[in-house]
Amino acid sequence: MIKPQMVLITREEKDQIIKQYPHVHIVRTVKSKSNRHRYYMEEAKGAMAMLDRIRHPERKPKYNERNNNPREGKNNRNGRPRRGNNDDRQTAG
Repeated sequence: MIKPQMVLITREEKDQIIKQYPHVHIVRTVKSKSNRHRYYMEEAKGAMAMLDRIRHPERKPKYNERNNNPREGKNNRNGRPRRGNNDDRQTAG
């Protein structure tokens, strides 16, 4: 089983993300001592895009909610467009 990656966030970021994405997994550590807690959020695509917008409102978002593949649409090392998967090619026969 693959464990989700966790990102450290602030309380203010947590409050904004929970309003938009109520089902995203956010945990708080050390509940017994109020001054030592931290908030961690799973790396969900939509929540990560919102976190990027909260932390850096002036720049283009790193995580695109519509584009799951960050390499899609880029060229390969030779400057040529990337080929599709093998389903796009015609087979002989």
